[in-house]
Amino acid sequence: MPIIFDDVLSFKIPWPSHSGSETTASMWAASATAKKPVRLIRALRLRDIAISLLKEFGVWEPIQLGNGRSLKVLQFQMGNISMILSTPFQKLPNKNGDESMKYVAALNGIKRTDLLPYGLDVFSPKKVMNITWDTNGACELIAFRPGPWEAELEVLAQARAN
Repeated sequence: MPIIFDDVLSFKIPWPSHSGSETTASMWAASATAKKPVRLIRALRLRDIAISLLKEFGVWEPIQLGNGRSLKVLQFQMGNISMILSTPFQKLPNKNGDESMKYVAALNGIKRTDLLPYGLDVFSPKKVMNITWDTNGACELIAFRPGPWEAELEVLAQARAN
């Protein structure tokens, strides 16, 4: 399923469903409750909130990758919350063979070390969530630190909705 771009900052990320049509992430997460841990369900809900803020208020800005390379990603910052969204359209470094990447993956219970095409990092002020996913339903919660940032993110989204 391709990503559908309405314009530069407005896009829909398709979610898998049994019928093959697009569904919302929250519907997909609710149907997967029996299979996915509660922690992942929480992270998916927060990811959806973050994406809605990024779609409306995000700015494409470069970040430094090292070795003189930079990469444009969609960023949003307000209050203590900042977020970075990467998509398949950015060429992230391939760390498939990197031994340190394999070690971190093993510590987090991740069987694969290749990067899924979509990634979201949330900071408050340190990194509190790192989640990656693809359009086929694969999702990996790399890091998740519960805390007051969750409520702050929800308040930001509600304030922006009004």
